[in-house]
Amino acid sequence: MKSGPIIVSSENSVRRLQRVELQATGFYDEKWLQQLIFNNADLLPLYSIDADYTGAVPVCMELITKSGRVDCIYVTPSGRLVIAETKLYRNPQSRREVIGQILDYAKDLVNWSYDDLDFKVRGANEGQSLYEAIEAAGHELQEASFIDAVQRNLSRGRFLLLVVGDGIREGAFEIKDFLNANASMEFSFAMLEMQVFHMPNNQLLVNPQVMHKTEITERRVISVDRVGGGITEKLESISTQSELSAEKNAGQTYEYWNELLDYIELDDVSVRLPTPSTKGSLWFELPPRAYQSWVTTYRSKPNVVGVFVRFRKDPLGQYLFEYLCDRQNTLMPLLPEGAEFVPDSLQIKFSAITLDWMSEECWKEAFDFYQSHLNQIYASIKPLLLQALEKHEG
Repeated sequence: MKSGPIIVSSENSVRRLQRVELQATGFYDEKWLQQLIFNNADLLPLYSIDADYTGAVPVCMELITKSGRVDCIYVTPSGRLVIAETKLYRNPQSRREVIGQILDYAKDLVNWSYDDLDFKVRGANEGQSLYEAIEAAGHELQEASFIDAVQRNLSRGRFLLLVVGDGIREGAFEIKDFLNANASMEFSFAMLEMQVFHMPNNQLLVNPQVMHKTEITERRVISVDRVGGGITEKLESISTQSELSAEKNAGQTYEYWNELLDYIELDDVSVRLPTPSTKGSLWFELPPRAYQSWVTTYRSKPNVVGVFVRFRKDPLGQYLFEYLCDRQNTLMPLLPEGAEFVPDSLQIKFSAITLDWMSEECWKEAFDFYQSHLNQIYASIKPLLLQALEKHEG
């Protein structure tokens, strides 16, 4: 049975789009795919994989490491690196090889200093530094703080490893077993299938699909310990970062957010739900994009459950926050209880509640709280943000 997107014309006639066959040789090859995802970073559904990597900026292609050349490198304003490798999958062996290759790249990078990375980036990027790449994308950051963040993430192995290909459903469990048996440092991992279809007028439709969990392989987090200059390996559950030191059970945290996402019913069905996290908070996107403005649902000790709205500290974030501030009198009755505009942090805070979120018996009460706040926020704030963006772009 044929599958693929269908175009419906104004006369209600239908046309099924033909899949583009990506091949080892020819126009649509691995090099074409590499350039596509580098020049169009928005094709990578980073928000659906890990919100911490949303807004990653393309830095360079063909970064030279001890183990070979990395296809694509991206960096977030918070100093986190995305390592992407493209591969056309023809057999299970090629899948295992590309996963092993990207793991080797990550091992190389964890032993680098910021200066080492920056030197390699300049060599691959016609002299442009890592900081200049993030600055050229419109992010206003203090260089010293950015360097410190990158160095910290390098040392801890905080990377997102992406394998991007054309068809990776087969051999899912074998890939998972291979990853678990061979991983040797800390990272988040995902596999993307780029479905490409021919469109009329020589255009292409690109449909990125995140293949993870039972469909392909659940995201793994592995931690690296530097002992006497060497690396010792140990497998862990999904990411537990230093800011989550208060979380004694990352597995329970993940289950908490996973249960919330299964439970929650938003009135605005266009909202994309995030993926579960092991952090004490979860981001829900607001216009124009998740890394510019968002709603944070959180739980913290002792027994606090809350929600707040946050805007990025840049000119657009400042504009959006001030646009809402100017309409406080109209907005306040529509917002959740205890709404407070905080200009210094570009936040809108709301009254939190106290309950024992460690107890599963209290989860429903917490989930109802989140759901109520999210529905009120999307109903009142989202239309104003869309209005503000229209005026800003006009």
